[in-house]
Amino acid sequence: MIDAPQIIQTAAQPTAISHLQIPEDEIQNVIGPGLQELMATLAAQDIKPAGPWFTHHRKMSPDAWDFEISVPSQNPSPPPAASSSVNGRR
Repeated sequence: MIDAPQIIQTAAQPTAISHLQIPEDEIQNVIGPGLQELMATLAAQDIKPAGPWFTHHRKMSPDAWDFEISVPSQNPSPPPAASSSVNGRR
């Protein structure tokens, strides 16, 4: 049996992000390098991930995807790794 839904409170989780806007057909070419760039930025600042990486898709249309590659951070103010330069796109 499925439990009834519950509303719970959780603590805020600092997250480092890399924002990308790309044509849909480039997704397989930019996820790997984008994640490597984000992790390198964290490592360069001696910040350790606090969980698995994930993506947040802001907009998906046939001509373009607007999304973020993200990783939870142990640092209360993660670096603004925010705009990635993968494939020259921001």
